Amino acid sequence: MRIEFHGGLRDFFPASKEYHVAQGLAAGELLQLLHEETPLAGNLLLNTRVADNERILENDALLENGGTYHLLPPPGGG
Repeated sequence: MRIEFHGGLRDFFPASKEYHVAQGLAAGELLQLLHEETPLAGNLLLNTRVADNERILENDALLENGGTYHLLPPPGGG
């Protein structure tokens, strides 16, 4: 699957990255895997949403290996 990182997540990850994961991985499980891979991004990942090309997904939504997903952290700044 292809993951597109947006906003502040680009401080910790490249703009996009290919991942090969087990079939049936849920959106929330993807965020947990990314947290384990890059613990410094943990606080930001806690509030990040996963979206496909059409909608924001619930954490229990199953992801497809060939899909493209967008990680949307909360807006920052002030």
